[in-house]
Amino acid sequence: MIPLEVHLKEKVLHIAYTTKDKPFGGKEITLLGKNGVSIYIFRKEMGFWKLTYGELSEDLREACIDAIILRFDQAVAEICYHEGMRLVVEIRPKPKRLWHVFINDAYAASIRHDGRNWEFHFDEQSFLDNNRMTKYVGMIAMGKIRWIDRDGRG
Repeated sequence: MIPLEVHLKEKVLHIAYTTKDKPFGGKEITLLGKNGVSIYIFRKEMGFWKLTYGELSEDLREACIDAIILRFDQAVAEICYHEGMRLVVEIRPKPKRLWHVFINDAYAASIRHDGRNWEFHFDEQSFLDNNRMTKYVGMIAMGKIRWIDRDGRG
């Protein structure tokens, strides 16, 4: 299993982990300390990842949560920080070559492909801009974000 890559300040930590599926689509991630004995348990509750067991400094805890989101939340395109707040950008495929962009589970933009051209529309009051939207279009075109076929299957 590939270790979880956690970026903390100017260091990259590679942390061993185990996963456990929980009822109702939940997931539990157990990170192992470098001594192999310490454990830190993260759970996704109400759509948000939380440290539920173990003590970590705030910056390390948040860096671990960022790494967990990027590894285990399938539709996440990127994580950014704006005015000190974590913004999780998800791109969710819809039928008929349409994608919706959500920021922290709030609708922010749409992307459409007509077979030849790409077009997008975004909320001007969000932190999104043409450069970010073009980046997301590129991710979809390269297959980093999944498509849904015309008949509605992924």
